[in-house]
Amino acid sequence: MPVVSITESLPEAATSVSLTALTRSDTGLTPTGVTLPIAFTDQGGGTAWGVSFTDPDALPESYAFTFRITWPDASTSDVSSSITPGEAVGFWTTQAQVEQQYGVDNCAQDVNLNDDGTGTAAVWQQALDWVDALVDRIFKRAGRPTDLTLADYKLASGYAGDIVRNQIHEGRGATETNGAGGRLPAASTKRRRTRRKRNYVSWPHKASRGRALRIPRARLSPSRRRATATDIR
Repeated sequence: MPVVSITESLPEAATSVSLTALTRSDTGLTPTGVTLPIAFTDQGGGTAWGVSFTDPDALPESYAFTFRITWPDASTSDVSSSITPGEAVGFWTTQAQVEQQYGVDNCAQDVNLNDDGTGTAAVWQQALDWVDALVDRIFKRAGRPTDLTLADYKLASGYAGDIVRNQIHEGRGATETNGAGGRLPAASTKRRRTRRKRNYVSWPHKASRGRALRIPRARLSPSRRRATATDIR
């Protein structure tokens, strides 16, 4: 029977987290054999929590769930979310968050490096792990902050999502096809600049110390336009 795991990162340390509601997207019912509530396990510092459950039936497209957070002052917060079985997760952002920002179809095309739908989970997880390592590097001296406000976390998570999107999109670049089976080079942001050719003539001038000045032919009189540089005196 497949085991489904849910992990949540909180902006502040909590004393406990519990799963209070869970439904399958195909039936709208709680999975068979699952009894709620289920306590999450603290995975570090009171900000990272996880829970797992077993679903005896074939996995649906997604699960909708609600979890309750109990804070140190005994207040509680109920948060609703959803999870796609097997989706990649990171501390600072998740596959679901990036897909929400940039679109499921757009992201699916970017991670499909083999053009056959294989290996996409590995691409997602690699990008998320890389971004986690990058952001953690920023907080290297102090470690992952445990006192972020919800607004702070949303800001950091949004930036992390942007970086993940950039990572998977760049990986896709050189594998794009032209519709006829041929490969296209990665998109380039550089634009070629075409220099406009101008028709110049050499114009001897006393101040030029023996060197001829280059003057646009259009600025000469009609009679002199027909003359060559050596004819001009």
